[in-house]
Amino acid sequence: IIMAIFAISPILYFPFTNSWLEQQRVAELLLILTACLFYFLKKNNFLSFFINIALLFIIAIGLISSVTAEYPLWALKEWGKSIGLFFIAFVVADCIKEDKNSIDILLLIILAISFLLAFEFLNFYVAAIFSEIKNIDPYLLLPGFDNPRFYAQGVVLFMPLTALIAIDNFFKNKIIKNTAIITTVFQWMILIALAGRGSWVAAFIAHGMVFVFLPKYRFFIKKQILFFFFGLLLYFCLFYFIPWALSIKNSALPSGLRSGLSAREKIWGIAWQMGLENPWLGKGPLHFSSKWNHIAAHPHQALLQWIAEWGFIATSLILIVGGVGLSKGFLIIKKEIELKLNFDVAVWIAILSGVLLAQVDGVFVMPYSETWFAIIAGMGVSCWAKLNKKSDFFNYFYALIICFVFIITLCIIIYDVPYLYSSQMGFWNYHHIGSPPRFWDQGWIPMEYP
Repeated sequence: IIMAIFAISPILYFPFTNSWLEQQRVAELLLILTACLFYFLKKNNFLSFFINIALLFIIAIGLISSVTAEYPLWALKEWGKSIGLFFIAFVVADCIKEDKNSIDILLLIILAISFLLAFEFLNFYVAAIFSEIKNIDPYLLLPGFDNPRFYAQGVVLFMPLTALIAIDNFFKNKIIKNTAIITTVFQWMILIALAGRGSWVAAFIAHGMVFVFLPKYRFFIKKQILFFFFGLLLYFCLFYFIPWALSIKNSALPSGLRSGLSAREKIWGIAWQMGLENPWLGKGPLHFSSKWNHIAAHPHQALLQWIAEWGFIATSLILIVGGVGLSKGFLIIKKEIELKLNFDVAVWIAILSGVLLAQVDGVFVMPYSETWFAIIAGMGVSCWAKLNKKSDFFNYFYALIICFVFIITLCIIIYDVPYLYSSQMGFWNYHHIGSPPRFWDQGWIPMEYP
């Protein structure tokens, strides 16, 4: 049920929040609570000794950084959320190892959400044509996200998996396969329409690496290229031919495509300087948003964000853990003799695409994308991590951490959520600095006002 609530959070608007981002954050926190309970009850740790040690060091450094930060309560919220995502990945991996049907369920959820978002887009497109708006603008046709580019983060994660359903024999039902084909084409079209340079490059590099270094899986990439060209054709039809034929205003590409770094170099510089000033522990989780700038509350670059907020040591360990996981998945796929690992290839492309996009965007900041990344990462762990004997040593540590994360998350839901709207309105009216989102839509910390 909690997974369903999270999945539909960009489709159905809940009355207890003030923005799409906030309701997705609440759904993410509920999912973290569920994952903590599930893991605490099972205590099934199957990661290697080296990875467990690295993760515990990351957790410990983040906790110390939070306690010593300028705003420790805010830092602990971010720390708890980040560690909670680790446990979501653990739980997903464990569920798949226990029951392979869990993969089918997750893939169907991803396909259903992707299809519903595409169908919603088409509904708004038709409404834009026949209503008084008469403006074919991609930014007006994608509700469910405070910024439609947040959906682009989801597309680069979902698209390889919907393509997998369309190409592979995971589901023999023709309706499911045809739905996956249509959905994948629409996802390519939406990705083109949003004009997100980072998402284009991430998808291109991830697919390109499989094409170059895993030649026996080029059929998967060739199918994706075919879906891309159909998406491109659909894009020109919806955003050029039909508006031209009906004399309707068109706000699509190339006007949506921007050149340059869009001031990212400035916030990258701020993050780097913050890291240099606090090299060991960072300034504290979430604390990039404690120093106001006129651009954004996060640096739109994952490595610099971790360096600024968690320090160089934790960032290095995160890179090692992620690098080991992606490398191990790549080697397993490459060494496999029989062509039966389409699932692994699709998951690997999705994870790499998310990591690449995170270097220029907030994949690990926005609640919907970062949670789905954790879920898909868990799918990868389930296939690429060997099942080791249970380690009571690590389970004791994780059980203690889970209790702490659970309490923090529960306090956020009880004490923050009911007062979000009034707190944010008070902050905005007093400070007049807008709302670049971070943890909550308000963006900046502390959320203080007279």
